[in-house]
Parts: sequence; structure tokens; C-alpha cells
Amino acid sequence: MTKEFVYSDLFKLLPQSSKVSKLELVPDGKTPAYSSDTRNNGCVGFVNKEPLFKITEEAPVYLVFGDHTRTMNIVRKDFCVMDNVKVLAPLFMMSDEVLLYITTCWEKAIPNLGYARHWSVAKTARFELPVIESSDTDHEYTVEDIDFEYMKQCIAKLEKERIAELERERIAELDAYLAAS
Repeated sequence: MTKEFVYSDLFKLLPQSSKVSKLELVPDGKTPAYSSDTRNNGCVGFVNKEPLFKITEEAPVYLVFGDHTRTMNIVRKDFCVMDNVKVLAPLFMMSDEVLLYITTCWEKAIPNLGYARHWSVAKTARFELPVIESSDTDHEYTVEDIDFEYMKQCIAKLEKERIAELERERIAELDAYLAAS
């Protein structure tokens, strides 16, 4: 069973006091800088500035939303941001598998508007998540009913299948190489 949610049921949009520019990116920088780039999980380089967002016990993970690209990147290290991103903090503890499941469902609910800004649509997009079914027919489903275990198992199964597929491909490549040699 599934229920519709919006981002604000699961995440808090964080204010951004400042942003870094491309001119501040340096080869020997210590703090990662994120943008809406689709490569390298949104990390476009490093800067020598204090992180704008810090990982703490209360905030062990952030989600960086690329406004122009609809990318959603999980960040677990202190970081800075560039223009065209939104930074979200989960309202409760979530594993990477759960975050991957949620962001995949959410991203599918956001229409591709090309290079336009997507946040105006993303913040109201409704997406379905699995919930633990209640025996009470009048039960009002909430965030507490989300089936996090199902999401973890689903992502673990997909990862296992993908690893097996990659292993099969690699073995086929090696067999072909050995046969040709």
C-alpha cells in the first residue's frame, strides 16, 4: 500500500547565508562545493572556506537539490554550495537506502522543465511511498506509517541485482579476452 507525501513531510528547507562562486574553486581546497551539476554527485570542486553546512550528530546527512537539473545528492561531509541548489535536512534519521528510495520517487514526480528552475514544482510535487497497512479502515496514514524497512530491502535487492549483472558482464569480458588471447 502507498500514500502520497510532499517533501515538507520528510525534509526541512534550510536557509543559505552565502554561496561560493566558481572563482573560489581551488585544486587544494578542503571543503567540497556542490552545485546543480549532474556529474560527481553534484560536487564541482573544493574551496578554502569554512563549510556553510556542517555534519553534526543532530544533522548527520543533507540532501542537495539541483534546481536546474532535478538532481538530489546525499551529502555526509561538511560542505559549501554554489548557486541554483536547495539544501534540505531530513526531519528524522534516514539511511542512505531510504534516502535513495525517497529521492527516486520524488524525482519521478517532478516534470522535466529543461534548464528552468524546478524547485517551484518540486516543493509541491506529490509522490507515493510505501506505508505499513493498518487493519483500521478509518486510519489516517502519516509519516509514522512509512514502511522504511521495505524501502531498505528494495534498494538492497536492486543493489544486489546490479552487482550480479556487473559481475556477469565482467566475466563475459574476461572470457572473451582469454578466448582471443
